[in-house]
Amino acid sequence: MIIKSLNRLTCDEHSLDLDDLACDATKNPSDRRSVRRGKPWVRRAMQAFRRAHLYFGLFLLPWALLYGVTGFLFNHPTFFADSPIIYFDKSDLSEAGLAGMPELQTLSASILEKLNERNTTASKWVLGDGSARYVGRDTIVATVKAGERSFFVVLDPLTIGGLIRENTTPRSNATIAPFDTTTTKTDNSQNKISENVSGPKLSAGIEIETIVDQFRQIAPTLVERSGLPAGGKATITSAPNIEFPILVDDKEWTATCNPLTKQVTGVQGRPRTELPWRSFLLRMHLSHRYPGEVNVKWIWAIGVDAIALTLCFWSLSGLMMWWQIKATRRLGATVLLASAVTATMLTMGMHSVLSQ
Repeated sequence: MIIKSLNRLTCDEHSLDLDDLACDATKNPSDRRSVRRGKPWVRRAMQAFRRAHLYFGLFLLPWALLYGVTGFLFNHPTFFADSPIIYFDKSDLSEAGLAGMPELQTLSASILEKLNERNTTASKWVLGDGSARYVGRDTIVATVKAGERSFFVVLDPLTIGGLIRENTTPRSNATIAPFDTTTTKTDNSQNKISENVSGPKLSAGIEIETIVDQFRQIAPTLVERSGLPAGGKATITSAPNIEFPILVDDKEWTATCNPLTKQVTGVQGRPRTELPWRSFLLRMHLSHRYPGEVNVKWIWAIGVDAIALTLCFWSLSGLMMWWQIKATRRLGATVLLASAVTATMLTMGMHSVLSQ
């Protein structure tokens, strides 16, 4: 018994470190002899793979947990929501005035009828083979503003039901910055906003040329110089805001300029956004790319690359570790084949759905 225990300890320490082939070989003398005759560099290489598999997993455990948890949250948007969720069904829709959802085939026929009214050809258009279906987005989303509160109302046209979730942005009661250009003030001493029926009156912003304007001008030239069609017009769709501190009567303000609208807003002190933990985790999941300067986001991007490469490494090293254990080869091959077939079928099915 003592000799068997020592053999087991020796196996765990110097060979595969797990209940794998080398440990099982202690039970069979012929297998043990074959293991001992194995090439030393092969054993060392496999041990290095196992060590890397282990320690990469330990170091990147926070990333693995983050992407696992946030992947679940993305797939279940109502779980651990930041605000209460109210569900409604077909009966609620009926009481609200939506007696029934129109059948897609009937709706398609009505659309075709309207198109035929514009048809100037001699032949009349008719419905083709196949049934009508919803494509693109799965739901219909409405935003309802009630006073100072705002709500998302989501309708699933297939289940004839949906949910209501509040998305009100907390309103700041801070004093309006004296340099704010988004509103017209009638009383500068009290920073009151003049309002009319349509709401606050927006000013035209400041007149200044930024890199956004310059980039808009040269973007078509860049396209042309790359050998692509010339004569195009550029439209800037997004750009980072410009934030900088301003001292007004010895009080520090933080000014934010939108380079697209040329509007400038400001808050007193240093602005901080309230970020619920669910939104924080999801934004970390979506955070990607290396910024132009080395900062925390740049280091986080290294972690994203590391977990991506490690997942690929885990797959390959896991295959190698499985193959080393002879007792599991047959069952493992069956599981691997089932995995390949399932993944292939799902990939083909998802490609068909997403390409509609």
